[in-house]
Amino acid sequence: LQLVPLFEATSEVAKQNLDFEVGHSNIKEFEDVLISFSHMKESLKASLEHQWKAEQMQKEQIAALAHDLKTPLTIIRGNTELLLDLPLSGEQKECADYIETSAIQMQNYVQTLIEVTKSWEGTRLNLQKVDVSSLLQETKNQISGLCAVNNITLHWDCQQYPAVISADHDFLVRALMNVLSNAVEHTPQGGEITLEVLQHENTLSFIITDTGKGFSAEALKHGTEQFFMEDESRNSKSHYGIGLYVAAYVAQKHGGHLVLENSQATGGAKVTLEISV
Repeated sequence: LQLVPLFEATSEVAKQNLDFEVGHSNIKEFEDVLISFSHMKESLKASLEHQWKAEQMQKEQIAALAHDLKTPLTIIRGNTELLLDLPLSGEQKECADYIETSAIQMQNYVQTLIEVTKSWEGTRLNLQKVDVSSLLQETKNQISGLCAVNNITLHWDCQQYPAVISADHDFLVRALMNVLSNAVEHTPQGGEITLEVLQHENTLSFIITDTGKGFSAEALKHGTEQFFMEDESRNSKSHYGIGLYVAAYVAQKHGGHLVLENSQATGGAKVTLEISV
C-alpha cells in the first residue's frame, strides 16, 4: 500500500499528464522517493512548458512571414500575366512563362509553409490517377530553368516507370521539386544533377544525385526533421529546413520513405524518394 502513490504518479507521467499531486507515504524512505519524484515532475513540467512556448512562438513567426510573402508574390504573378498579354519575342515569352511558373510554385511553397505551421497531421492527400510521364515532364520543365540559371547540367534518366499511378499529383511534384531545388542550391556552377527513376515490384523510386559537397554526418541523421538547419558542409542562408521534411512527409503518405545518402559515384548528395505503387 505504501507504494501505491508512486505507482499512481508513474502512471500519470506515462499518460503525459503532469498536472497532478504526488501522494505521500508514512514510511520515510518511500516519502523521500515521492518528494524527489515530485520535484522531478515539476522540473519536467517547467522544461516542457518552456519548450512548447518557444515552439508556438516559432510557428507564429513563420506563419506571419508566410502571410507577408503572399502579397509580393501575387504582385509578381499579376504583372507577369500582364506582360504575357503584350507582344513579346520568343525569348521574352519564354522568360515570362518561367517567371509565372516560378511565382505559382513559390505561392504553393508559401501555402505549404502555412500548412506546416498548423499541422501536417491533418493534411489529406488527394489521390488520383496520375500520368507519370506528364508528371515527370512537368517537373523537368520547372527544374530545367533553375539549372540553366545556375549553369548546372541536368541529366534525366527516366525510362523505367509505370504509365499511371495513384498519387497526389501536386504534392508529389512539390516533393520532387523540393529535393531537386535543394540539390541545385548545394551544387556549384558547372556541376551536374541527375534524376533517375526506377521501378521494383510495387515500389517506384526517384533518385536525385548532385556533385556538391554531400551531406554531413549530422544532416544524414536529422536532414528530414522539421526546421533542421544544415551545418557548414552544406550551409546556405536561404535554407530553412522545410524542403526535405516536406518531401519525407509526402513519401510517407504515399506508403514510402525518403532516404538521405552520399553518392559514392559523385561525392555529392543522393536522395531517394520512394513511394508505393
